[in-house]
Amino acid sequence: MRRLIVIACCLLSAIVLVRNVKSQQLRETSNTDHQVDSSTGDSPSKTDKKRIVGSPDGADVFVSGHQAEYNPLKITKDKIETLDLTFRDTDRQRDVPLLIYLPKSNDPAAVIVHSHGLGGTRNTSTFLGKHWAARGFLAVFVQHPGSDDSIWADLPKWKRLRAFKTAANADNLKLRVGDVSAVISQLEKWNEKDNHALKGRMDLEHIGMSGHSFGAVTTQHIAGQVSFGRPTYADERISAAIPMSPS
Repeated sequence: MRRLIVIACCLLSAIVLVRNVKSQQLRETSNTDHQVDSSTGDSPSKTDKKRIVGSPDGADVFVSGHQAEYNPLKITKDKIETLDLTFRDTDRQRDVPLLIYLPKSNDPAAVIVHSHGLGGTRNTSTFLGKHWAARGFLAVFVQHPGSDDSIWADLPKWKRLRAFKTAANADNLKLRVGDVSAVISQLEKWNEKDNHALKGRMDLEHIGMSGHSFGAVTTQHIAGQVSFGRPTYADERISAAIPMSPS
């Protein structure tokens, strides 16, 4: 827990630093935009476009008129819509439950896949799903059978530690990274499927991966981490990764 708090503080510090740099760039751009055109003697009109940063795809955003303030730490009061789905990975004969946080816009959104820690579920770290969805991302929280709450939920407390240690193994890691790749493939199908709730709502050219603890290890491997010089389970469809408190 202490390690997670430290990492979270570092991430927030980085966000604030980037925001300050971007704000300086914005001010410089704004000053340039308001200079009088020496060739015409005209000043920019009130509808001139201003630079805004913080869009989900990482690109600069421009709007007419005034700057729209972007605050990554702002707590939103908007209700976040979710979908609770389970699909069957027929190649592995494995059911994979998902909890999907939807952004307000129906336009194609960049996707963040999240992997829970050992003994967790798709319902853990809800604050992350809500935070990302409120800022325009579509967040897909994956539940990994075999390393989820099923390993301890029906056991007495004195047996749970051993169950956790037993489940933290290479076989479950392989199942987890397989889940992530299967999820992305399923998202591709749903994105094209008529009458599906996710039809056309995902920008699958921009997929980020995240995870906590065992989920962080899952994230590292699916993002291309090399272990002892051997090939990994890298999925090239993932273009960004945030492992939180890897163990």
